Amino acid sequence: MQVSLAVGQGPYTVRITPAGTATSGIALAEIYDADPNSVPAQLIHVSTPGFGGTGERALSPGFAIRGTRSKRLLLRAVGPGLVQFGVADVMADPLLNVIPQGQTANVGGNNDWGGTATLRAAFTTAGAFALEDGSKDAAVVLTLPPGVYSAAVVAVGNATGTVLLEVYDID
Repeated sequence: MQVSLAVGQGPYTVRITPAGTATSGIALAEIYDADPNSVPAQLIHVSTPGFGGTGERALSPGFAIRGTRSKRLLLRAVGPGLVQFGVADVMADPLLNVIPQGQTANVGGNNDWGGTATLRAAFTTAGAFALEDGSKDAAVVLTLPPGVYSAAVVAVGNATGTVLLEVYDID
């Protein structure tokens, strides 16, 4: 299904639910900014919640950067920070790795964001909610060239839980 969204009317949410008698499964939602680069509106934030862990239970959504210039992004894997919103059974210690398509080595990532002033400033720039300074949530600012990437979130210590993966354009 293709839907055009009005500028300034968001934020928008895509929800995928089982149809008929299905109770679970794997689903893919794809979101594209299909307007040419000359159009002033752009997609600036996308996030996905999920229940993940390690191995095949890792949460690893993809994203793409198009154009000819690198893009400065804030990426976060929020587990403990979701408790303030009433989310139970959170991933206690998410580890975030950013991996270019067709490669196995990460180009950046984080475990335990550390409460740095640089990251706090990036949260403000992005309009992201605050995280506690000592939390085990993961966050990183990266400048990436055009390409396709996976943001792999795994649980430290073979645990499982709910985690929110966020990608913000902070250029």
